[in-house]
Amino acid sequence: MDAPEVISLEIPGLTLSARAFGVPGDPQVLALHGWLDNARSFDRLAQRLEGVRLIALDLPGHGGSQRQAAGHLYAFVDLVAAVYWAAEALQWSTFSLLGHSLGASLASVLAGTVPDRIERLVLLDGIGPATETAEGAPSRLAAALAEQVRRERSGNTAPVMRERSRLVELAQAGRDMDPASVEVLLQGGISEVGGGYTWSSDPRLRLSSRMRLTEAHVLAFLRRIRCPTLFLRASRGIALDPELLEGRLRAVEDLVVREVDGRHHVHLDDPDAVAPWIAEFLAHEGRRN
Repeated sequence: MDAPEVISLEIPGLTLSARAFGVPGDPQVLALHGWLDNARSFDRLAQRLEGVRLIALDLPGHGGSQRQAAGHLYAFVDLVAAVYWAAEALQWSTFSLLGHSLGASLASVLAGTVPDRIERLVLLDGIGPATETAEGAPSRLAAALAEQVRRERSGNTAPVMRERSRLVELAQAGRDMDPASVEVLLQGGISEVGGGYTWSSDPRLRLSSRMRLTEAHVLAFLRRIRCPTLFLRASRGIALDPELLEGRLRAVEDLVVREVDGRHHVHLDDPDAVAPWIAEFLAHEGRRN
């Protein structure tokens, strides 16, 4: 496969960056990366998925995409809206979604929001977002606001390192994944600034969510998914509460579940472990129901 084309997508208030693989006119797939990752998360996998037009999006505040203006954060539902607007900018009336981690959470909620527009859904080690109880919402909001005040008063800036290698060391120490995979992500995750290097992602992405959906909200979105869905769970990936996970799996009407050997970033560490499943699933263009 040829090197991807880097494209820009204009959505309300922001310019998003994306990496485009494949040939226009082939089945359309919008790929969504995980928290603090970037579009390069799909570089190795995309090379193994022939016959699709895959657009790997840098979510707002990540990679090469624009950051939110001062005073604005990255609420989960606003990220869902950004993905929706990215599809609008691409002029895609129908398309498939491929999401990893946070991207899988966004994809599963968007698929339940506009079920008639999603052809197929692939979820990598994630299904639905983290939730909060209704009773816990006031305390969460109070704590998040206090945290934001502290961070804003301290400057809320990312560290700048004179040597790029120092950021690489920090990234490798904080991620359970192959060093070579970390380096792939860092190609889109490090920026040069004033004689040094820093993270491309907006530091405000690390702030706690002010509000989360309840589990009842998440299940309502999952029950509205109408497209065929493939959930690939990494054997050494994110640990999910078994009861919660079972409830979410039961909520999706047309679901295939497969477990693959690997860690949370298995699609990057070992793309050959997941590419055959995804390629076969996407090859069946259109919907079953």
